[in-house]
Amino acid sequence: MNAKSRGWTVDTNREVKGYYCMVQGKHYIILDDAEIKPIDPDMGGWGDGISGFVEVCGESVGQFTGECSEGQEIYAGDIIDKEWVVRFYDGHFVLCNPTDKPPERCAKEEFSHLALKDSKITGNIHNLLEGK
Repeated sequence: MNAKSRGWTVDTNREVKGYYCMVQGKHYIILDDAEIKPIDPDMGGWGDGISGFVEVCGESVGQFTGECSEGQEIYAGDIIDKEWVVRFYDGHFVLCNPTDKPPERCAKEEFSHLALKDSKITGNIHNLLEGK
């Protein structure tokens, strides 16, 4: 089973969700509707090729936590309540102050639905790095 991930495209800087993979040093999100066309001997190779594989910026990729806030899926790299960043550390998701590094010193508490009660997603690290 692959974990759902999110990333921003290299060409248009738009958010995409699907399944992460890295091929020959490039980072991709494989969309749910991805397709590999069968080989068509009359066409001399692949039919129409591959669709649904989107190249993304590797630093922008964040794994889905399994939690939601107000119906929005929460991913590693999301900012919660303008104060905490969701990070994956030591086998679980934690809420960290974004100015504290390394993660073992910044964990507010283990990430869970209890820690998120009455919390909102207010941004993400990728948009901060891009100046948005």
